[in-house]
Amino acid sequence: MSLGLFIGGGEYKGSQGLNAYEFVHGSTNYLTGGIKFAGQIAHSEEKIMNNERIEVLDALRGYALMGLFLIHMSEYYEIYWLDAVPHWLNTALFAIFGGKSFAIFGFLFGVSFFIILNNQRQKGRDFRLRFLWRLTLLLGLGYLHGLIYGGDILQVLAICGLLLIPLWSAPNKIVFLVSLIFLLQIPAWLFIGFINHFGTVYPFAFMNGISSQVLPTYAEGSFLQVIKVNAFNGNASKWIFMFESGRLWTICGLSTLGFLLARMNLFAQYKQHKNTYVIVMACAIIIYLLLTFGANVFTKIPHVEITKNLQFNILSAYQNLSLTLVSIFLFVILYHTALKSILKYLAAPGRMTLSIYVSQSLICVPIFYGFGLHAWSYLGQVNSFLLGVALWIIQIIMAYLWFKYFRYGPLEWLWRAATHTTAKIPFRK
Repeated sequence: MSLGLFIGGGEYKGSQGLNAYEFVHGSTNYLTGGIKFAGQIAHSEEKIMNNERIEVLDALRGYALMGLFLIHMSEYYEIYWLDAVPHWLNTALFAIFGGKSFAIFGFLFGVSFFIILNNQRQKGRDFRLRFLWRLTLLLGLGYLHGLIYGGDILQVLAICGLLLIPLWSAPNKIVFLVSLIFLLQIPAWLFIGFINHFGTVYPFAFMNGISSQVLPTYAEGSFLQVIKVNAFNGNASKWIFMFESGRLWTICGLSTLGFLLARMNLFAQYKQHKNTYVIVMACAIIIYLLLTFGANVFTKIPHVEITKNLQFNILSAYQNLSLTLVSIFLFVILYHTALKSILKYLAAPGRMTLSIYVSQSLICVPIFYGFGLHAWSYLGQVNSFLLGVALWIIQIIMAYLWFKYFRYGPLEWLWRAATHTTAKIPFRK
């Protein structure tokens, strides 16, 4: 199951926080106070407005959304895994985007958390309880979306976002330590150690029993049967996958890291931090190569057979984390080259990621599933990819047209209005 994963856009003035997918969050006009790397937040009133930086983050969100969508298309919105037959095309897509797109969204989620709360702090408001309500709304929307598409990631982002709220006032060293604990998959190692030490039986049969009902229903079931199976089994399968693959801890870690780097003002000025981007990217590449060529070391770590797959999932999580960091910083670097003339077209869909993400499921699930066109059985990898590219181009065009007349995407506006419990949020330009 791929749960590949936003921060959205619009015209943001700073008084209400960011608006788009804090997955996702709104039009990112970054208003960051001067924050010292040493530790506590410095309550400076300095505001940094950097339109180019805003655009690059919008474009990065658009890039992650594009990768996630193409992965979903190659998976026929999960049904591919009913009888997975490798193909050079989906192999390439998984290598480039698999396990990375969702991680980029997790990272940007943390960035947006800082921006929203920092903007409100500069207005003299403590936004933490309101942000908790915002996460509750996201969780509810994610569950509703999950009734159609069981691989929904909104619920995961909402739950992981809870971790950020108590860290808002924590020193940077504490935030970094928490991020490191999750990025190193410490909860997964502790779980494996618990099973190995106490001889606890991991309930594979129970887990497989939950998941076994899901894909056949997607492939051949009616619309009501899909809703019924997703009400519990589909969502449960998603959480099992996130837990066993380590992606749950990766999202927690990258969200926390995104919050920390935004607090440190790392995204304020590209020229000032360019060397940092290059160094981080180079280190991530080296770590990936060491993990890849030293994979046999993992086989020598003491384990019992029942946790072998969990142990190797950690290795995969490390590799994907390394390549995610490469993707993030390489994208920022390339955006400041001649390639910007191409990459900038990803910015508009990046400003309405929540709306596009949900609409993709509403359109494509009926195309592939048994209650619709049943395309999983005949479309094939190449045609599915070409359809995905065509639909993505249409989404780019529609996003640009949309923002000629509106400030936010439709779901971004609804989420924003519900967060502030008022409909007096400007929608049209």
